[in-house]
Amino acid sequence: MSKNSLKGAILAGAFVLSGICYAQTPSDSDYFLKSGIDCYNKGMLDDAAIEFENVLLLNKMSFEAKVWLAQTYIDLKQLDKAGEILYEAALQAPDHPKVVQLREILGKNAAEIKAAEDSPSKKRLRPFGLVIPENKVKVNNPEIALLSLDTEPEIEPDEDKKINLKDYFKKKSGPLADVLELERTTGITAALDLYLSKILKDPSIGSQDDQGLLMRGNRIFSDRFSDNAFNPENRFYYGALLYINGSYADALETLEPMKASSGGYSEKLRPIMAALDKWKLMEDERIAQLKKAEAERRQLEELARLKEQNKKKDVWDELKRRRTGTDAKAAPSDGTVSEAALAAALHTQGYDLYKKGKLDEAIEKYNECLAKDDKNAECVYHLGLAWTDKALAGDISGFDRAVTYFEQAIRLDPNSKNAQEATSMIRDINSARQTMGE
Repeated sequence: MSKNSLKGAILAGAFVLSGICYAQTPSDSDYFLKSGIDCYNKGMLDDAAIEFENVLLLNKMSFEAKVWLAQTYIDLKQLDKAGEILYEAALQAPDHPKVVQLREILGKNAAEIKAAEDSPSKKRLRPFGLVIPENKVKVNNPEIALLSLDTEPEIEPDEDKKINLKDYFKKKSGPLADVLELERTTGITAALDLYLSKILKDPSIGSQDDQGLLMRGNRIFSDRFSDNAFNPENRFYYGALLYINGSYADALETLEPMKASSGGYSEKLRPIMAALDKWKLMEDERIAQLKKAEAERRQLEELARLKEQNKKKDVWDELKRRRTGTDAKAAPSDGTVSEAALAAALHTQGYDLYKKGKLDEAIEKYNECLAKDDKNAECVYHLGLAWTDKALAGDISGFDRAVTYFEQAIRLDPNSKNAQEATSMIRDINSARQTMGE
C-alpha cells in the first residue's frame, strides 16, 4: 500500500464495493486522440481539450496527447495549464521538436500578455466589425426613404464604438501579413505554401494569429482528401497541414507515398520530408531509450526478487538446522535465536500472503510472528498495512487497528524508513477520515 495512493484507493474502493466496474482498452485512448485532433482542426478548442484530457485519464504517459493538449491550451490562452502539461511532456522528451516549438510559442505568448497587462494605455478591445446606424445607410428605394423620415433622430455612437475607417482598412502588418494578403489575392494554396516556408524556418511563427487560415485549410483539404486521396494536391496540402498542426506521425504516413510519385510536388515536399525524417530519427531514439529503461527496470526487479528469494531460503535453512540440531553450537541453550528465526520465517510467509491479497491469512501469520518475537518492528508495520487494506475493503474498524500498529512500529524503531512511512500513513488515514465525514 503506497501512502500517496491511500485517498485515491478509498474512493476506488467505494466503486468496487458497489459493484461498479469500467473497462478501458488502448483503442479508447486512440479514439479520444483522433476525436481531439478532429475537434482542433475544426476550431472546436474546448471540445478538443476535453478529448485530449480523456486520453491522459486512460494513459497518463501519452506524449502525443500532452503536446496536443499543450497546443490547445496555448490557443485558448490558458498559459498556466499549457505550461504544466508541456513540462510533463518535456520530462519524457526534452529535445523533441514539438516540445521545443511549443516552449518558444508559450514563452512569446506569456511575454505578450505580460506586456499588455503592464501597459498604462491598455484599453478594452473594440468589438470586431463595423456598426453603422440604420439611419445612416443610403437607400435607393423611395418608399424606404420616406419611412426613414419617421425614424428617431440620428444618435452619435459611443466614443468606444467609433472607428477610424482609414486605420481599419489599412494594410495589415505582422509576420503573417503577406500570407493573409496572398490568400485574399491569390488563394489558399499559395497562402499555405508561404506559411509553410515560414514555419519551416521559424517554428515560433505558429504562435501568430493566422486569422483562421489553418482552420479554413483543414476544413477544405480534409474534405478533399476524404473524397479523393489519390489527387496529389489533396494529399500534399492535407499532409502539410497535419505537419503544421504537429501530427507528425499522421503527416509522415500521408506524405510518404508521394516520395515515389509526387505529382509535381517534389520541390515543395522535400523540406517537409526532411523535417519529418529528422523527427522520425529522434522519435525512434526516444522510444528505444524508453524500451531500454523498461528493460533495466525489469532486470532490477528480477534481481530484487532473486535476492528476496535467497533471503527466504537462508531463513528456512537456518530454521531447519536449529530443529535438526545440525548447528547446535550456534543455538544458545535458551532458544532465543531459534525463536527469532521462526518469527522471521512466519513474517516472510505473512508478507507473501499479503502480496497475494489474502489479508486474513496474512494477518494470522503476522500475529504468529509477533507471538514469537513481539519486538519485530517490520512485522508490526506490515500488520498495519494489512489492516489498512482490510479497512479499504469495507471493514472500517480496520483503520483504528492500523493506526495502533503503525504507532507501535514507530516506538519500536523510530529512526527507520518504516517508521517514516508509518507516520505518513497515520496522517493520510486521519485526513481520509475527515474527507469521509467521520
